[in-house]
Amino acid sequence: MHINSAHLRQSNTDKILSLVLSKGALSRVQISELTGLTPAAVSRITRELISLGRLTEGEEVVNKNRAGRREVMLSIADQHSYVLGVTMTGNRRSFLLASASGRMLVEHDLLDINLEDPTAALAEVSRRLKACLSEHDILLDQIAGIAVSLSITATGSTEHVSSSPLGWENVNVRAQLEQSMGRPVVIEARATSILRAELLRGGQVESAFLINVALGVGSSAYLNRQLVTPSTAGFGGVTHLAIHGDPTECYCGRRGCLEVCGGGRGLLRYFGDQSVDVQAQNNQISTILDAAYRGDKDAKAAIAAASKNMAIGVDHVLSLFEPEKIILTGIVGRHDFYRSTLVDALHQLGRNIDSRRIQTSAIRSSDATLWLALEAFVARDLVATIEPLHLAAS
Repeated sequence: MHINSAHLRQSNTDKILSLVLSKGALSRVQISELTGLTPAAVSRITRELISLGRLTEGEEVVNKNRAGRREVMLSIADQHSYVLGVTMTGNRRSFLLASASGRMLVEHDLLDINLEDPTAALAEVSRRLKACLSEHDILLDQIAGIAVSLSITATGSTEHVSSSPLGWENVNVRAQLEQSMGRPVVIEARATSILRAELLRGGQVESAFLINVALGVGSSAYLNRQLVTPSTAGFGGVTHLAIHGDPTECYCGRRGCLEVCGGGRGLLRYFGDQSVDVQAQNNQISTILDAAYRGDKDAKAAIAAASKNMAIGVDHVLSLFEPEKIILTGIVGRHDFYRSTLVDALHQLGRNIDSRRIQTSAIRSSDATLWLALEAFVARDLVATIEPLHLAAS
């Protein structure tokens, strides 16, 4: 079998960068142990990365397991390399500036930007990004890339974005930002960005399924040690999983999709809200959720109805994929009453499940976007560092 040595070396380089980025400073010995690479291969690759300005040598530490031998710790070099991140959802819009090592330098809200005209909105985002760089004396050439995590309509493209929470249809976000900023741009659905951050924060896990419940419903999964999304062949997500008997018409043409009856739109329908303004819809959802925390019976009934519908979807997910954990996120999904009602509904469906298996995400949107930027432009395949990967020596 022919082995592409250049590809193998690049894979090993990516894994070394990912390990150092996700686990912090490591010695060459530790890198060798974690990757299975020979010490000679590690020395050769790290020497190249240091010469390229991607790794830097730090303090020496004593390795007690090696007769007190001193080892130099290696870290991601971040003195002259940065990433930008943009988060765009129905109720969260912000941008960040961070060093290549993941050190957050700036976070700013973008909630005041009018989304009605996507071209104008993205032009204003670019203007504020450039103003931030100017304020911190950072050149565009020092930006490795720009990551954009946003609400994307299920099965939608990241090349031409359609997003009902943003009110956008077929918008080439990447092309517009690349043209205005002159830097590479990566686009990703918010559900996938949050799941990546959850995996990197939570340690070893065989599988997980994340459901983002806000105005609409999105999902992503970690199966067979790979992140998969509704745009991945063979994975459809739960957005348009239809609940039998629910008459609510979905924009896809079917009735009873979780998109319209399992999340924020279900709450609005319960109260007869007919608003078509996205911001007004998100504001009303927040009002309903706040009322439920105060014990309002109607608000809790609305949440319970949506949550019980989602429980049917989760039951299907458990049957199909049997993930170690289900993660709920989004303004609706993180609500305590939504989660507890969902667990109760699963029990009523005959699903004997430990409630601890249904979790809510505490990941901030900006942190999720940051990890997307770091994986795209600093150290590819970060998720592979969840478990030690043993690669052939190069």
